[in-house]
Amino acid sequence: MRLQNILSVFDEFQGDQIILSERQIQDYHSTYIDLYEEFRKKEMAQKEIINDDLVFEIELIKQVEINIEYILELLKKYQEEQKEESEILSQIDRAINSTVKLRNKKELIREFISRLSPTSIVEDDWEYYVKRKVKEELDKIIEEENLNREATYRFIQKCFYNGYVSDLGVDFADILPPMSRFSKENERSKKAQHILERLQNYFMIFNDIVSEENFSSQVFTESQ
Repeated sequence: MRLQNILSVFDEFQGDQIILSERQIQDYHSTYIDLYEEFRKKEMAQKEIINDDLVFEIELIKQVEINIEYILELLKKYQEEQKEESEILSQIDRAINSTVKLRNKKELIREFISRLSPTSIVEDDWEYYVKRKVKEELDKIIEEENLNREATYRFIQKCFYNGYVSDLGVDFADILPPMSRFSKENERSKKAQHILERLQNYFMIFNDIVSEENFSSQVFTESQ
């Protein structure tokens, strides 16, 4: 991928790309990302870098990543086929697994596929589905973690505006449930970290498919 990235700027290289099928390339990407995630988990568990010489060039993967619009186009073809067992579904799975930003949306996409009907308008139904899920999934976290609802809505709205989730400042502290600051097991800190990770995962799923304006209109309008 590194060499192909360098060679692609030369006119003479056009038409002389490495002869691999799209499926083979996606399979390689998928395996590469699997290894990257496996080493990251080990690194985080051990609190140290396993191998200083091991460098994953995920940015190269991201340069050729597939976006959600491509998946929706495949879903239109799947809908036209009207076959339960379709190669297109396998193609969608491969595309998701080979794309960093789509992997955490796998369950979201699969549930949407299960709801498609022959009369569905894919883009419109996807937009409606995402708008509903962005509130539904956040409300689920709020209920399960006993968070302050309005404070959490405001916090996530700010996260969509800023483009990241942070536990710095009073905004994050305001959403947390009442807990003792002096527990022996430092339960407050552990609970806060757990909540932060859940909200970060939620944010990563919806950040690039929901705008701050759409989040605000969906969540705050329905909560009134």
